[in-house]
Amino acid sequence: MVTSSVYVDIKRSLSDVWDYLMNSSNYLKWHDGISELVTTDEMHKGSTLTLTSAGLGQPIKMTAIITENDGKSCFVARSNRGPIDFVYKHQLMAIAGGTRVEVVSQINAHAALHLAENVLQESSDYQNISDLQQLKLILEGIDQPSII
Repeated sequence: MVTSSVYVDIKRSLSDVWDYLMNSSNYLKWHDGISELVTTDEMHKGSTLTLTSAGLGQPIKMTAIITENDGKSCFVARSNRGPIDFVYKHQLMAIAGGTRVEVVSQINAHAALHLAENVLQESSDYQNISDLQQLKLILEGIDQPSII
């Protein structure tokens, strides 16, 4: 099991960041590894996410369920079909001057990828940090346009 925990501080209100994260069409803007994302009910609890991601040089199609969503600061997506088992938790916290966004991901490498767990760990950390930095750049845009 590979676990990655990273965070970024964003100079926007918690509600602004939350609203941006709850709009599934925004994910393609800040998640570099996702090339397609379709949801049954946006990011609400019980919604199914079907996503296509790049992996090992080819597209990988997976589905996940939003298993938790408190409607204000935390949601969890858990895979339910695809070659990789994963859980992604997004936690938002109000801080002085903005919002901290923490992402904790757990990826089960299974036996076939067990030998590559160190590489998967580094890749997961790098991807999560890169994605959060892109989210920060978007939400802290100089003009701070409407985020929806």
